[in-house]
Amino acid sequence: MRQQRKPNPLNKPGKANKPNKRDQLKKLWNRHPRIGWLLAILCSLLILSFMIGEMLVLSQFDRDDSGAERAHYIIILGSGLKQGDQLPVTLRQRVDTGLTYWQKHRDCKIIVSGGQGVDETVPEAVAMRNYLLLQGVPASAILLESRSTSTYENLLFSRQAMETDGYYDSGMYKAIIVTSNYHMYRARYIAGQLGYTVYGGISSPSPLSKLPISMLREYLALIKTIVTT
Repeated sequence: MRQQRKPNPLNKPGKANKPNKRDQLKKLWNRHPRIGWLLAILCSLLILSFMIGEMLVLSQFDRDDSGAERAHYIIILGSGLKQGDQLPVTLRQRVDTGLTYWQKHRDCKIIVSGGQGVDETVPEAVAMRNYLLLQGVPASAILLESRSTSTYENLLFSRQAMETDGYYDSGMYKAIIVTSNYHMYRARYIAGQLGYTVYGGISSPSPLSKLPISMLREYLALIKTIVTT
């Protein structure tokens, strides 16, 4: 009597012939090669633009013009508050960097620039001014710019504040921008677009734990800035 073979449990009906994802992608590529090449080119361009953008951001990481010709105004850019009215680490490092420069050049003025977010109880500029007052900076040395909601507005309204201050003749003043290292390239790019003529920069350090996400966000913001300004 002929012995009947037992079915192999591994050879389940329909399982062996089921195509995997790799085979499906190959078939899709062969069926639509132009779309496949177009996607490959777009991905390559995206990676290339990311690399160039990050290189530009990194180029200003260590910028320090504190030893150059003395500035008339120190522009400290805001970056959001915590608990409604407190300076987070990133913003405090910016203010401390600007404060260090002012302590060496006490005849210049500090512009604190930053408006009020939906989760903030005071404008960023007010919180920065309060911090500087506690550090011994006189109120007469601080100009408040509390309307801005973006880096573009930070620098636009700060320029208007310098023009109307009357401390120096219009167009004769020199400004130095203080912001985080990852933010410096975009800030200086916008300043150039707005017509700043004589301006330097001092990059403040940033918390290492927040740097990766800050760099990614800065790349996206840089692309938007280049496209829209």
